[in-house]
Amino acid sequence: WTINGAVTWHIIKNLNLNTADTTELQYIRGIGRHTARQIIAYRDRLGGFYSTAQLADSTLARFHVDTLQAHFFVLPNEVKQIPINHCSLNTLARHPYLRYAQAKAIYELRRKRISLHSIDELSTLPQLSTEDLIRLAPYLCFD
Repeated sequence: WTINGAVTWHIIKNLNLNTADTTELQYIRGIGRHTARQIIAYRDRLGGFYSTAQLADSTLARFHVDTLQAHFFVLPNEVKQIPINHCSLNTLARHPYLRYAQAKAIYELRRKRISLHSIDELSTLPQLSTEDLIRLAPYLCFD
């Protein structure tokens, strides 16, 4: 914002990270157009943020993410879940928390069992660590 030729920053707090657009994100000091686009692109690939700490997972790690986090909140129920029993291999592989080999292992396990009922069943896969499962849990729907 500019007042009498001087740049001032509008302090925004409590911005919903899952619904903010690029313009709203740019009101936060340290976020320009390019960074705002990166945040939204990453949010779209994820299916939404379940925690503001996930900003550190993206290419934004070079920023002071802890400082940025103070401006945001998320509602975990806004996360778009992947219907694990009905999705394609490509859908799984597009998620940033899964490598192709992991997505393929999940897909093959589902094919063998016809359907999966909980994330515990994925713990049998050597391709997925406990940390992987914790990160993935909010994004998987077993209906």
